[in-house]
Amino acid sequence: MKRMFTMLMMQLTLLPGFIVMADEILPKTEDDIVMAPVVVDGTPLFRVRGMSTYPAEKRAAEAARAISKAAADPTVDPDKVILTPQADRVQISCGKHSLIYLIKSEAQQEQFTLENYSLVVQKQIMDAIVRYRHEREPAALWVKIFKATGMIVVALFLFLLWYRFSMATKRFLDNRISSLVKDIQIQKLQIVRRQHLWRAIQILFGLFEWLGIAIMLYVLVFEVLDLFPWTREISQSLLKHFAFPLRGLTLGILRQLPNLIFLLVLLLVVRFVMGLLRAGFQSIASRQMHFAGFEPEWAMATYRLIRLLVVVFTLVVAYPYIPGSSTEAFKACSVFLGILFSIGSSSLIANVMAGYSVTYRRAFRVGDMIKTGEHIGEVLEIRLMATRVRTLKHEEVIIPNSKLIGEEVLNYSSLGSLQRLILHTRVGIGYEVSWRKVEAILLEAASISQGVCPDGAFVLIKELGDFAVSYELNVPCVDPRRMAFLYTELHKNILDAFNKYGVQIMTPAYEADTPAPKIVTPDRWYVPPATPPAPSATGHQSR
Repeated sequence: MKRMFTMLMMQLTLLPGFIVMADEILPKTEDDIVMAPVVVDGTPLFRVRGMSTYPAEKRAAEAARAISKAAADPTVDPDKVILTPQADRVQISCGKHSLIYLIKSEAQQEQFTLENYSLVVQKQIMDAIVRYRHEREPAALWVKIFKATGMIVVALFLFLLWYRFSMATKRFLDNRISSLVKDIQIQKLQIVRRQHLWRAIQILFGLFEWLGIAIMLYVLVFEVLDLFPWTREISQSLLKHFAFPLRGLTLGILRQLPNLIFLLVLLLVVRFVMGLLRAGFQSIASRQMHFAGFEPEWAMATYRLIRLLVVVFTLVVAYPYIPGSSTEAFKACSVFLGILFSIGSSSLIANVMAGYSVTYRRAFRVGDMIKTGEHIGEVLEIRLMATRVRTLKHEEVIIPNSKLIGEEVLNYSSLGSLQRLILHTRVGIGYEVSWRKVEAILLEAASISQGVCPDGAFVLIKELGDFAVSYELNVPCVDPRRMAFLYTELHKNILDAFNKYGVQIMTPAYEADTPAPKIVTPDRWYVPPATPPAPSATGHQSR
């Protein structure tokens, strides 16, 4: 456990150094491009230079295989690594195995003479052969297996401690810290909600929890793989694979940090401004504030329009500071999205513009009873794209605003505050009946109807037809939303009144008198299955 903790501290301490050293590992000059290390059992020995027909990587891999093959041959004496000078190179061999040849340019690259560089490489190869054989001895392997088992046990113990620590910290956050988290607001203007702030704290804690697990798992894998010669090369490559992406990510964030700070400040300022605008327009919509000539119904529609303008302006300002905005890929995506929006947004924009037109021209308001096309109902909501209407049968109809602009809308409620809506219905009565009697019958039917104002009722003679006179009864109503039921009540009373006085209704057509008049006398009003009404308190039958 102590060794693992020490290695963890060394990894974290040396990580910045490795990130800086990555600049030295990455190729920068032509000499670095053509040099490759010879690696045996994960340990770099020396570097070799490549040629146009013989790349450095291939030459280094073949040299590593030759050294490993010689080390695996028990007949080879590691002290018998021989240097054979030639015209412009030095051949290195061991027994019957030819290992590698060194050239003068390689020695110069390492700032050695060819003779001295050959001696250094010879020593490296001898040590590599000795180390190769020692690490594969059974006794050494058993020791490493024991160490690996101990590391795994210690790691499991650390994982258990970390899990308990995480659970305890999570309970502490839920029981103590969560009650301290409050909304961030300026007076009554809410900047950040409590649930959003608490969610951010939970996400940060989750990232910290998984980061600890990742670090411990990385150290365990690194140490276990580094014990065995067959996996040591993988272990050595772990740091490189983690360091390079981490270095690129860190440098990228550092380079973009000023832009990110600007975007963050811009976002906070815009959010603050939008909060002020929303609070102001909500006050207008709720009639807490009033401006002459500005209707409360316009408030939220105007807020959405201003919000769109603010968002567009913000995007224009923020665009140069967005990471990657200057790349060709980003520009291509922007153009592609713009084309898609322009192709598919024609009907969308038409409905949005129609929605603003409906709002600002005040054709109707929420709660009004309207008729458009074949639909009659109460307006529930006016949105940018469509208007929701509830019909008399409690059906919800979604009407696109572009359709409302293209056809007439009959509003039954717009003049309700000035004059009541007048219900009207026609009947055709023969010429043998006095118009005075017909008018009296119609007014009597209106007087006993519920939900209307009989004091304002009047009768119009609309037409002197070929076979009948057309009369129109007009009655103001109290609630236009109940007009279907009021019409039904009115028609019932008209039928009863004309039957009571023995007058035939000749609508819709009349050709000749029938043998029996087309009336229903009061004694036949409640023929089964009709049920007569219960007697009233005065002893008379109520309707």
